[in-house]
Amino acid sequence: MNKYRYKTSLFRERNRKNKTVSPKKTTGLAVLLIALGKIFKGASLVLGSIMLFFILLGVLIGATGSGEKTASLPSEMVVHLNLDFSVAEAPVKPSFTNPFPNYTPDMKSFVLGLDAVAHDPRVKALVVSLHGVGLNLTQVEELRNAVKLIREKGKRTYIIAADYGVGGGGLSEYYLASAFDEIWLHPVGVLSVPGLSAESPYLGALLERMGIEPQFFQRKEFKTAFESFTSDEMSEENRRVLNSVLTDIGDRIVERIALDRGLSETEVKASIDKALITGPEAKQSGLIDSLGFGDALITQMDMKEGPLERVSFVNYVSDNEDNRKFFKPKTNVAYVRVLGAMSLAENTDPFANEEEKLRSGSGIAESIFRAAEDPDIKAIILRIDSPGGTPSAAELIRHAVAKAIEYKKPVIVSMSTTAASGGYWAAAGASKIFALPSTLTGSIGVVGGKVSGQELLSKIDVNWESVRYGENAGFWSLAQPFNNQQAAQFNKMLDVTYANFITRVAQGRGLTQSETEEVARGRVWTGRQALEKNLIDSLGGLREAMDQSALEIGLNSRADIALIDYPKTKRPLERIMSVFDSEASSQARFNKLLSKAEVLIEKFGLGEEGRSYQTYEPLTIQ
Repeated sequence: MNKYRYKTSLFRERNRKNKTVSPKKTTGLAVLLIALGKIFKGASLVLGSIMLFFILLGVLIGATGSGEKTASLPSEMVVHLNLDFSVAEAPVKPSFTNPFPNYTPDMKSFVLGLDAVAHDPRVKALVVSLHGVGLNLTQVEELRNAVKLIREKGKRTYIIAADYGVGGGGLSEYYLASAFDEIWLHPVGVLSVPGLSAESPYLGALLERMGIEPQFFQRKEFKTAFESFTSDEMSEENRRVLNSVLTDIGDRIVERIALDRGLSETEVKASIDKALITGPEAKQSGLIDSLGFGDALITQMDMKEGPLERVSFVNYVSDNEDNRKFFKPKTNVAYVRVLGAMSLAENTDPFANEEEKLRSGSGIAESIFRAAEDPDIKAIILRIDSPGGTPSAAELIRHAVAKAIEYKKPVIVSMSTTAASGGYWAAAGASKIFALPSTLTGSIGVVGGKVSGQELLSKIDVNWESVRYGENAGFWSLAQPFNNQQAAQFNKMLDVTYANFITRVAQGRGLTQSETEEVARGRVWTGRQALEKNLIDSLGGLREAMDQSALEIGLNSRADIALIDYPKTKRPLERIMSVFDSEASSQARFNKLLSKAEVLIEKFGLGEEGRSYQTYEPLTIQ
């Protein structure tokens, strides 16, 4: 597997060998700096030791806890999901800043757990207590699909909340609730369903007054990622796309709510236009079923289902050992996550959380390669929740996907909230692509540039001097704008990147260059629209991607496969040993963090070269 490692550390120390250093006179300032450095180094050693102690303690506690067995579940039960936390794509693991994290199911655990609820004959009903955690629309669609399956299996589903959507996110919360058999609201609660919006401040005029000049270039007219910095109003292209996206998503929500609640679409739209609805009004209009607290819900549920023991969803998931107790998997499928804005380099920051470590193009590519070479892995699911990133990172992941397919390992992409721009570049060559109806994808384009503060520096009487070697040594400097020749050179690079993007999509999706250009130009599509444009293969979430991966390798359904996280989760002993590794020790990482900070300061001060163009789409819908 070493041939696929994208590391540069082998080249870092060579120039330090056999180097003669002339003696230098030590000044008073130098002596002071050396003394301060020793003090700081000693402090960092103490801090590193403290952090090492806590991380070891956390690992040991986790190791002890992992050996505990939960009590056997009852033969008949109601599963209670207390949804008072945000649902993340990656599980929360111990870190330097959070050595003892509370367990909260990630999206994969949610989907698999609710799938087990649907198939478990011991479970008679599901109750969800919703606490305004701000679920996004794709998460809601994934959970709605799971609830619908539970109902199809003949099990009652209940949801209760103090309010639905007060403070924001109301329509998505109520959209989730509408999938349940019974919707309960506290007696003085309200229903807030004010529709959907996408908004952004436009800073162009402000930056101009400040003397800051954003110089960004785009390919093409719909690639509007940074127009809020370059303009003082929304472009017609951006407005056109946003209207299209919001209309498509909004129409589907209205259609689904009307169908699930037995209402007309006109009635649902009228409620959305009203925005804020009291409990009695919501009940009278058929938007909810009952007003009451949890005790009233339990009493009514016991009358319908019988007095059954209630088990928390977290305990249920733990007892079912990754929810495979009621399935008999015949083979393993790798589960690789691509989360956040992608960059090429691997993140070794000791303070980075798990999601930050899943943005590395080199790390993701290596996970795909390892899964492809593992004889126990028969297929790969690539779960993408990314607005894009650097073209080099996206291309590296795309290359790894292509190689995995060459190794006869099908790669199924499951798009989450966003798989746009670089996120779509990475996915384009997969065996099959699934997206949810509200997924934001496409955005096949590139944008980049820099910000010049030359006029600002002049206004505040800062004289910015530099010494350079080369005619364009100040190409990336923040102290000067691009000149005409530099702007032309930068635009040429964008043209090449855009052409490569078009080619990769055309090859991956079996389209001609002209067909790809029609759906590209930086335009964002919803999952439903992307299906019409042949940018994805089918609508669906993780369950559907699992079903497809099973079919690709000659099995019947997701019940025949087990998902294995890549990179593989370390055992407690491996986590302890990794702390003592020279690259992973707290002291080494802390010193490395200090070195990186120094380099960043130097680069910022001199305006040295950095990655200044991306395939990126930062759109958020609320």
